[in-house]
Order: sequence, then C-alpha cells, then structure tokens
Amino acid sequence: MVETNPVDPHSVTTLCFTSSDGVDLFVPAMDGHTKSWPALALADNQARIKIADEVYPILLELVTKDAMISQLAPMARRKFPDLDLPDPKSAPKDIWLFKVQPRISP
Repeated sequence: MVETNPVDPHSVTTLCFTSSDGVDLFVPAMDGHTKSWPALALADNQARIKIADEVYPILLELVTKDAMISQLAPMARRKFPDLDLPDPKSAPKDIWLFKVQPRISP
C-alpha cells in the first residue's frame, strides 16, 4: 500500500518492483493522470509505504509519466515470472513511474 497526502491521508493498494540490481524500489501508476494518488504525490512527495506488516516513511520521486512496458518488463518478470505482458504496440502508454526514496520520520 502507498499512502500520500500526509495532511489528509489517501491510501491505495498498488504494485511495486525492484530494479534489476535489487537496490531501487519503484511504484507504477497505470493511467496516472486519472488517479488521485499520483497528483497528490506531485503536490507533496512525502508518503508512506506498507510492505507486509511494516510501514515506512518515504519520498516519491516521479521518474516518468510515460513508462514503457519494455522498461517495466524486466522488473515485473522478476516479481511475477509467469506474467504475460501485453504487446508493446498495444500496451498502455500513460504509466507514471515513481522511485521510492528513504525519508527520515519526524
């Protein structure tokens, strides 16, 4: 889960992927322009992420508003080896990709 907007928290369940070296964590938002949480993250990048039973304070850094399936495929296949990805020509084009950065809790 990702929670944005610290003043009036807004939580969503979403996917996350690690980079090929396992160092960086990314959160995609398909059709990002239609969802509330990406806009809230752009207005204030302070957020929290829940992984298993732990909640971590984070910052969300927008990497792109047009991530391509070909960019996400290696990360997605690491997490979901049997996942069938759409053909790049018919795949969604409006995938916002956020990189998760550490934040020291106040």
